Amino acid sequence: METKLYLSEKYQVILGEESSVALCTCWTDPSGLMRVRDELQQLCQIVGTLYSQEGVSIMLRNLALNPWIRTVLVFSNSPLSNTEIGSAGRRLLKNIWENGPGGLNIHKEISHDVIDVMRQNVEFIDVASLDEVINESRKRKKLKVKKYMKSEEFPEAKRDGDLPWPSERVGWNVRGKKLANTWAHAIDRIVRYGPITETKYGSKQKELQNLTWTVEKENIDDFTIPDWPVNVLEHIGLSESMRRDYMNTYLDPKKPRGVTYTYGNRLRKYKKNVDQIQSIVDKINQFSAPRNAYAITSYPPIDLFQQSPCLTHVQVLVQDHEKLNMFAVFRSHDMMKAALLNAYGLLNLQKYIANKTNKRIGSLSITSISAHIYEEDWQMAKEIVSCSIWGRVKPYFDEKEDIDPRGYVRILILNERLRAELVTPEGEQLMRIEGTTAREIALKIAKLNLLSKPDHYCDVSLELMKAEIALKNNQEYVQDRPLQVGNGAIK
Repeated sequence: METKLYLSEKYQVILGEESSVALCTCWTDPSGLMRVRDELQQLCQIVGTLYSQEGVSIMLRNLALNPWIRTVLVFSNSPLSNTEIGSAGRRLLKNIWENGPGGLNIHKEISHDVIDVMRQNVEFIDVASLDEVINESRKRKKLKVKKYMKSEEFPEAKRDGDLPWPSERVGWNVRGKKLANTWAHAIDRIVRYGPITETKYGSKQKELQNLTWTVEKENIDDFTIPDWPVNVLEHIGLSESMRRDYMNTYLDPKKPRGVTYTYGNRLRKYKKNVDQIQSIVDKINQFSAPRNAYAITSYPPIDLFQQSPCLTHVQVLVQDHEKLNMFAVFRSHDMMKAALLNAYGLLNLQKYIANKTNKRIGSLSITSISAHIYEEDWQMAKEIVSCSIWGRVKPYFDEKEDIDPRGYVRILILNERLRAELVTPEGEQLMRIEGTTAREIALKIAKLNLLSKPDHYCDVSLELMKAEIALKNNQEYVQDRPLQVGNGAIK
């Protein structure tokens, strides 16, 4: 029977010989399994990957199109397949088959009645090894291939296609003290400003090019789950168990059988015997501030012909003799499904190197060359920024929480002129700007790019306006104090 597939150019699978068996991997590249056991293609008619809960809807569509598939083998024997986010698709699939599709996260265009028919006729079997996959497939290879219902095709899923706001398009910076909040602000930039583009798979994405997000003060030993809705946390897989599962992926050199690569394997067993992380440690211990303490994951003889690592470069630099900062470059970054997990793994790697070199953990700066959100995650991305950012904007400048590392601006009236003095956090004056209007001083500060935070510019501009009003009305001006005007006050 001829295999039909839902948007095959977009959701790619591997087709085999006619059979009533399909193989589903949870978070493993199926081509890697094929290289280990090429007979899989003779035993299974369709081989594909879930990757996330979105993959369940794609599987349901393909099962409805090919109603002679009676057995789906679910292979989860890989590290990522057993993380919180990597196992989310398998858990959803199990929930549907045990309890029905009502209220669950699948495409609303898929008929629940058809799903119920498939539940009665298709068997899902968890398999833990490739040998088990082969044995189960062989048992069923002899069964007659026969339809249990007519093929069903459902309308394509409707997506949120909001147009991006105007922007600079290339080169973005986000920074924050904690990882979850910094990541949420990176998601916010993509949601608002990311142009909608096509991927090579035929799907759509919102993408920002060259997004750098810097985490300044995350303590991975003091993990607190953000106060976000449960459905948001479940979608991104943010939990203590997920964090623990993923933290060692950059340190473990083992590469499971059938897996194309792992970051730990490329970093610690490059070309089978080079431990690049140990090399970084040795360089720092030999010379306290080397510029060549870096590691790469790319290996062209292999990567040019198969899936290549998204992480390409990791480097550390020592600052002020004691602080170890880490920099990572991702050529391609799925910001919803992978970025947060990647960052926790990098933080743990940074901690490991800092401990081995007796340095203090500094900032983690990640550059995502292609920072993208796939169309199936757009709505959830909007929910994340809505609950974590848009709904929690503080309408004031907090001098303790919003402190600017470039210093602060002292504003005063002297000799009937306005003066703004740029002062370091330690209190040393760097420069001063004088004028007769708030506008000219504020614009000079902005055009010289003297501050690092937009809310700091706003606060300084408002204070300069108050100082100008006080100057014109011959009033006393005290910075950050209410200015009495008529029957009211400007705060």
